[in-house]
Amino acid sequence: MIKAFSFLWLAIILPLLFLMVPTGFGPISYMSERMMYEFYSKVYDDTLLVIHDDLVNQPQAQWQSYIDDLSEQFGSQLKLVPLAQYEGDEKVLNRFHLGELAMDFSDPTALLKQVADSQWVLFYAMNLSENELIAIQSQGALYILKRTVLTLPQSQWQDYLTKVSVERPFEARLVPTGSAQFSESERRRLLRGQVVGRTQDDGSTLLYTQLNHDYFISIHDMQSQNAQQLLQLSVMSLFVVTISGALLLWLFPLWRDLKRLAKTADDFGEGRLSQRGKISRLSVIAQLGNAFNKMADNIEKLINGHRELTNAIAHDLRTPLYRLRFAFEMLSGSDIRKDQEENYRKIIHKSIDDLDHLINQTLLLSRYSVNSQMVQIAPCHLVQMYQNEVRLLQDEFAGLAVRFWFPPALQTQTFRVDQRAMVRVLNNLLNNAGRFAVSQIRIELRQQDDDWVLIVEDDGPGIPESMRESIFDPFTQVDNQQRDTRQGHGLGLAIVRQIMLLHRGSVSLDEASMGGARFTLRWPMALKPTAEHPPMKESEPESVS
Repeated sequence: MIKAFSFLWLAIILPLLFLMVPTGFGPISYMSERMMYEFYSKVYDDTLLVIHDDLVNQPQAQWQSYIDDLSEQFGSQLKLVPLAQYEGDEKVLNRFHLGELAMDFSDPTALLKQVADSQWVLFYAMNLSENELIAIQSQGALYILKRTVLTLPQSQWQDYLTKVSVERPFEARLVPTGSAQFSESERRRLLRGQVVGRTQDDGSTLLYTQLNHDYFISIHDMQSQNAQQLLQLSVMSLFVVTISGALLLWLFPLWRDLKRLAKTADDFGEGRLSQRGKISRLSVIAQLGNAFNKMADNIEKLINGHRELTNAIAHDLRTPLYRLRFAFEMLSGSDIRKDQEENYRKIIHKSIDDLDHLINQTLLLSRYSVNSQMVQIAPCHLVQMYQNEVRLLQDEFAGLAVRFWFPPALQTQTFRVDQRAMVRVLNNLLNNAGRFAVSQIRIELRQQDDDWVLIVEDDGPGIPESMRESIFDPFTQVDNQQRDTRQGHGLGLAIVRQIMLLHRGSVSLDEASMGGARFTLRWPMALKPTAEHPPMKESEPESVS
């Protein structure tokens, strides 16, 4: 499970981190940058073009003062930066070469435009930098601090700032105005009482606000950046833990159920056929477990059936073999009469016929049980074939009245069945009925809803209700304990049931209105022809041999 969990964890977490963490390679970052450039370049193109033209139309020495004056309206968003700042950025330089706007996606995000062919670039920020945000957030607090300091004697200013620093997550101190260098825009902001922020090499933030003409108050903020990073790390860790927990909750029951199923499969393979997989119906592999159990049921039933079939075959083979041995031993005697010799020869021929019939029936049942390809669905005229079979069987059952009833419209109706298998079904049912019927056998073929229904019934003694389910099992007959092979081997009805299953149908047994047994066969009309037998045209009826 650990290997599967690790694989799934990496397969989910790594792509998510790749998508979420801002990098230059992620598809989300690429799409975001592309959309931002398309939007901002269309909105502010004219603004930067006007400023660019104003700069081009005046001496380069006046450009900085012009931008400083104009930045009063734009704030810190507008400034001139050296072109050398973007020497390593091929994308920006290519856009400058084409005379287009470029975009800087660092902090803050800004539109860029090279001023003519000079070494200066117009920098127009689309948002505030992190330092500016911190400065704005700190504006009120630094104003209160500055006001408090000014109420104290100047000799106590540094001591008070030191005391404040001890109690707060930052370092406050006095800085002489001559010891700090500021740009013109920053100086104007300081003179207006605003806060100026700068990022240090270690990632911390340094804030300045003017106390008086001689001093600035500087605040070295070392915690805000760490707190933000800690918050991001906590959110990311929570996300990873949540995903990992969800994966574990999903994977552990799956792993547990797979282990159970694997153990059951091993036990089943070692011959313990009663073993079944115990899988919760809410499990991810519940369908697999049900399919395995169904397969195990079928295999167990098949093996048990083959075991019973083998035992029954051995029993049924023993009787004709004993008769053969007895007849041959008697024929080997020297004092046997002529009529006795003829009788023993008849016993030999009858025993051989019984053995041949048993073997053929057993092979048929085995083939229909194991190989579904034995049934080849194709269009045929089933009623005409049944009429031929009924005429032939009427001669065999000369003392019985065999009646076949069907709606006249079915005389030319095309049925999609395996004609050989369905003829065998009728023959087996009629042979079974012929052995027990007193005077009549009735056959009916009709349509009911979307199914074909075939009924074969007789006026014989019927079959006890307790045997109506087991009568379709191989080698099962009425009064089985006194079974005589001259009355069959009990395979005919088993073959009927197997053929109906292969036609996606069913066979049932109940009491006939005439008092005997009634077999009802039902199979769907919409069976698809197999590939070996393409659909037959109505004008080409299939011949019956």
